[in-house]
Amino acid sequence: MIEYRFLASLDDQKLGRYLFDTVWPAPEEGTQIAPNFLQALMHSGSYLSGAFIGGEIVGAAFGFPAKDQDGTFYIHSHMAAVLPEHQDKGIGVGLKLHQRDWAKGEGYRKIKWTFDPLVARNAWLNISRLKTRAVKYYVDFYGPMADAINAGDASDRILVEWDISDSPKEIKLMNQIEVEVPADIVALRKSDINSARNWRKIVREALKPKLDSGWQIVDFKKNDSANPSYILSEV
Repeated sequence: MIEYRFLASLDDQKLGRYLFDTVWPAPEEGTQIAPNFLQALMHSGSYLSGAFIGGEIVGAAFGFPAKDQDGTFYIHSHMAAVLPEHQDKGIGVGLKLHQRDWAKGEGYRKIKWTFDPLVARNAWLNISRLKTRAVKYYVDFYGPMADAINAGDASDRILVEWDISDSPKEIKLMNQIEVEVPADIVALRKSDINSARNWRKIVREALKPKLDSGWQIVDFKKNDSANPSYILSEV
């Protein structure tokens, strides 16, 4: 049985930091979030949750209040991770649903976050399962990253918006195209960094102009017999 709970105390925060540092080892920085900074954020209304199996933490999610240009407040979901041995068990979805319920209880109507468009697992979760809306494509959003998952590649990100109100908007689909991504970009970075960088260039040149011109990502296909792919529609 998987238990999801809010992590407010200092001891609970250590569990969340342990989870993030395990998934994203960062030897140069030492930790993903400094403990005093995390405590200040939590004290000021931020969100940190953990997923537990048998009392052991296996996943965590972290977010903080943010404000749109129009003055609307929302939660920016900065980090969400599941230990590799517990992935593909629905834990990521569970963390997001816990975060959604907490945000709605706090009066928020949307959650935003960024993800690497080359990571098929995250694309499927965000686009196909949670039905988020891709807002913008950012080139090298964080600059160089030294952690074990991202090192050696540009940190391109897609910003998505999750409408958690009771009346999400529907869109009409028109012309559609597919944009393929590698099945496992993390493994590819370790085995062939030049190929990974080439994939980055191809996907960037396919997605960014479309999103900039108003197209929408409307689905993501796993494609067991081929590369997974985004489905884009002109709206």
